[in-house]
Amino acid sequence: MIAMLPIAIDATAATWDTEVTPKAGDNFTEAKFRLRLDAPESLTKGLLVLTPGWNGDGRNLMDDAGWRQFAKQAGFGIIGVCLRSEEKKASVYHIVDQGSGEAFRRALVELAKASRHTEVADAPLIAWGHSAGGQFSYGLACFMPERVIAFAAVKGGIYQTRFSPLALKVPGIFVIGEKDEPWRQASITQVFESGRQAGAAWCVAWEANSGHEIGRSREVIEPFFRDALALRMSSGKLRGVVPEQCWSGSRASLELKPPGTPLPANLMSTVWLPGELSAKTWVEFER
Repeated sequence: MIAMLPIAIDATAATWDTEVTPKAGDNFTEAKFRLRLDAPESLTKGLLVLTPGWNGDGRNLMDDAGWRQFAKQAGFGIIGVCLRSEEKKASVYHIVDQGSGEAFRRALVELAKASRHTEVADAPLIAWGHSAGGQFSYGLACFMPERVIAFAAVKGGIYQTRFSPLALKVPGIFVIGEKDEPWRQASITQVFESGRQAGAAWCVAWEANSGHEIGRSREVIEPFFRDALALRMSSGKLRGVVPEQCWSGSRASLELKPPGTPLPANLMSTVWLPGELSAKTWVEFER
C-alpha cells in the first residue's frame, strides 16, 4: 500500500491517494482510493463514500459540486473509490466480504496517516454507489454495519455480499430505473422486499422514464441522507435506529404515515423513511 502526498486542489481543499495491492484470493485486481477534505484544518465528522459502476474510477466523483456541498455542510470528507476485477471471475469486488472490504478498511487507515487526520480511520460512513458501486455500498452496510450511517444503491443488480442481520438497522435506499433491464428490477425488488419484511430501515424508489443511468436519483437520495444524518449523528457519535419510530409510506397508494403509526403485517408493501423531508420527497419522486 502506498500513500501519496496531499494534492492542493483549491484554496483550502486537499486530497490524498492510496493503493492496496491484492493478496492471493482477493476478489479485485486493482484498488485505489482518494480522500478529499474541503476543510483539512478541521476534524472530519464522517466520510461520504462514492463508488461508480462496473470497473469505473470514482476518484473524480468527489469533484461534483453537489456532493462537495453535501459533504461540506455535514462536516464530512469524501472518499472516491476505484475498484476493478476480471469480469468472468466468480468473486468480484462488489462482494465486499471477499477481499475488497478489507482493502477499503486498510485504505482508510493509510489515508488517516497520510492526511494526519486520525479520525478518518474509524469515521462513520455514508455510502453511495451506482450499478456495481451500489452493490458495493450495500455490501459495506453488511460488512461494517456498525460504521455505516446510511447507504444508497442506484440501479444495481446482483447483491452477493454475505448478509448481516445488523444491516437491517442501517438506513438504505434502492433506486430502480423504470426502463432498466427486467432482471435488475426483479433482483433489487427481491433484496428490498426480503429485508423490509424483516423490518429493515430501507426504502425503494422507482425513477420514471429512466434506464440504468444515474439519472435524477440524487433528488430522492440526498434528502434521505440528510434525514438519516439528523436521525443518527449526535455529538460525533452514531445512534442506533428504531425503524418503527420513523416515517413509512405505502408503495401502492403513496400514503405517508408519521412515526408511531401502527404498521401493516405486510411490511414489504411499505417503505421506511428517516424523516419528513425524505418522506415527502419520496412521494413526489414516485409520482
